[in-house]
Amino acid sequence: MELQGRYTIPASIPVLWEAITDPMLLTQCIPGCEAVTKVHDTLYTGQIRAKVGPINAVFRGQLALENLDPPHRYTMVVEGKGGLAGLAKARADVVLTPISDAETALSYTAKTELSGLIDKLASRLLTGTAYRYVDGFFDRFIAVVIERNKALKQADEISP
Repeated sequence: MELQGRYTIPASIPVLWEAITDPMLLTQCIPGCEAVTKVHDTLYTGQIRAKVGPINAVFRGQLALENLDPPHRYTMVVEGKGGLAGLAKARADVVLTPISDAETALSYTAKTELSGLIDKLASRLLTGTAYRYVDGFFDRFIAVVIERNKALKQADEISP
């Protein structure tokens, strides 16, 4: 399954780059994320609880950041095992394009692969569910980035 999208985010490219490459921040925005552990700077392990149609599963796996080209693009590679539910893999290319000093476009293209029970029983629901998870992530992510941006601006105004 292939997914793509574009979001306009009210933050400068440096602020957005810092946020979008911070897996700890990303995991707090990922719907269903229950745990994350830093292995090294670009590799994290974690656990996500997901529901697709009639299937509830806990996926344990890893998130790696590759092809880093700061502050313009990177690739996020995710793989999770959900026991009997199956295996989920995703590879997403993320590109940041400045619109103005205070606004950045974030676009992504992702390819996902599912196998096992989740693929067999819920395949017709997958695209809709995937976009709901992505939209849920970006709703949270944009809210966090806006708050971060406000805090940075307030700190700049207070500094002599």
